[in-house]
Amino acid sequence: MRLEDKILNVLGAVKVWGSLNGLRGLAYDSREVRKGDLFFCLRGSQTDGHLFAAEAVKRGACGVVVSKYLPEIKTFQAEVPDTRRALARAAACFYSYPSEKLEVVGVTGTNGKTTTTYLLESIFRANGERTGLISTVELRFDKVKKKIKHTTPESLDLQKILAEMVSFKVRKVAMEVSSHAIDQGRIEGVLFKALVFTNISRDHLDYHKTFGEYQRVKRSLFETHLQAFKIVNFDDNLGVRIASLGGKTITYGIKKKADVMASNLQLGPRGTRFDLIYNGKTIPVKLKLKGRFNVYNSLAAAGAAIVFGYDLEEIKEGLERLEFVPGRMEFISEAQDFFVVIDYAHTPDGLEKVLSDSRQLSSGRIILVFGCGGDRDKGKRPLMGKVAASLSDFTIITSDNPRSEAPEEIIDQIEKGFLLVRKNGYLKVTDRRQAIFKAIEMAQPGDLVLIAGKGHEDYQIFKDKTIHFSDREEARKALEAKKGFS
Repeated sequence: MRLEDKILNVLGAVKVWGSLNGLRGLAYDSREVRKGDLFFCLRGSQTDGHLFAAEAVKRGACGVVVSKYLPEIKTFQAEVPDTRRALARAAACFYSYPSEKLEVVGVTGTNGKTTTTYLLESIFRANGERTGLISTVELRFDKVKKKIKHTTPESLDLQKILAEMVSFKVRKVAMEVSSHAIDQGRIEGVLFKALVFTNISRDHLDYHKTFGEYQRVKRSLFETHLQAFKIVNFDDNLGVRIASLGGKTITYGIKKKADVMASNLQLGPRGTRFDLIYNGKTIPVKLKLKGRFNVYNSLAAAGAAIVFGYDLEEIKEGLERLEFVPGRMEFISEAQDFFVVIDYAHTPDGLEKVLSDSRQLSSGRIILVFGCGGDRDKGKRPLMGKVAASLSDFTIITSDNPRSEAPEEIIDQIEKGFLLVRKNGYLKVTDRRQAIFKAIEMAQPGDLVLIAGKGHEDYQIFKDKTIHFSDREEARKALEAKKGFS
């Protein structure tokens, strides 16, 4: 069968104009169209691909896939109900369904996705597997290591990545699955062997509008991939509901009785110890990662590894090998007598967890630096202010990625929540660099400075520009400056 016919069979077109010939590739960005590409007109929050169809044809596209007929286009057109989902199906077909040649684990949830994929990758690698990782922080497999734009790439990019992994003889893949990717159908055409659910809390309501809709989208991943083994957090209410869907399921938790459990937790600044329990067997684990929430992430990874047949000794080795995850409870040390921690926590629940764990890691004060992103869920800003006021000793409210919003207005909205708890013990410092320097300047022996919100990111987005900015780099500069003046 011709490639053109294979693609036509999976598009789900409701109407077709003309004939599709000379197909060489697929594209969704008109600036990247090459001769023979089939161009998919995707609608986004900022623009509409239909506006660039003519440009794509001019660049050599052999046809366009649309959700509405474009009379000005004189080449092949296929009208489909949803161009984004049509692209996902076409991409999987074009790359010969690479996920069927791999064993893919998808990890979804509000918090813990990145760390869980890193832990799972570490288990696979410790046991000699050729492994791929697709995460918020990076894409990596074999000698390939690079950043990607989205937590879960657009479907065409994702299928290409999976095909490249197949060509490099990768066997197992640990990938994050975002709620945006689920809702937009980016993962349609991906065959998952296992799906992990970490937890749910308020996030992305600028996109999903309601918490109920956000939960529905997360749950739908498990409803539409019934062949996958489910690994779910049984201490989370949505996790319980996902487990009730039936099918092959492994539950994990600390509070409720579950298939995979942890007990005897010992949290400290050098790592975390706990007993890993499964199927009547118990094994002690010395995790280099810090914090109670990383015990949950370890249980999630362990549950997924059990699906692949690993025993507790093999799982323990992989968990203990992982040194750290970039921007996730990452300790920054320049031989100072206090702690500095970088963390990606950017939700009320995430901030609460990292602050609570920080209290157990330090004998001194908790000095918090954080802000909230612009053009995102405004309702969480005062909630995060309340968490900061309740759990930190001193807070510096600053800028995150303000995007098109005025950073001062975002800070004021955070402050309103803070003031509901207490009226003192905080500063507003708009410049994030100055905020970090101020926090480290204030720190005394035994204190812990937590710089939250951006984690691994090395940029800051403003209305008219994006600049290089790394919390990690700025913290080290501030530590050097403090050392120089001591």
